[in-house]
Amino acid sequence: MGFVSFELLPASIVGDVADYTELKMNRNQTATLYALYMFATKVVVALGAALGLALSAALGFDPHLIEQGPTGVNALAVVMSWLPGLLLVAAIMLIPCIPMNERRHAIVRRRLDQLCARQVR
Repeated sequence: MGFVSFELLPASIVGDVADYTELKMNRNQTATLYALYMFATKVVVALGAALGLALSAALGFDPHLIEQGPTGVNALAVVMSWLPGLLLVAAIMLIPCIPMNERRHAIVRRRLDQLCARQVR
């Protein structure tokens, strides 16, 4: 359930940011914002994997060994469970800091609808 919400939440925020950007810049940049979101998602995965492998090697993991010793097993545990868990907790704690909430998005959406209605007339 947690991983599903971490896949859905950022994508829904992109829609809110797209509406706000359209209101402020008077042009629709949804495709650009979505492309930046997808690029950032791929960069985070790539950097996470690279930094995770580097950190596990620094902590004692040796990929050339057939059987890992205690330091190698502990290195994998830190890199694959404890560190991602701590980063997810930090991300959850930052969610309330997002300034765009349901009330503000309703205001942005109402103003966009008003602008659209004026253009139609």
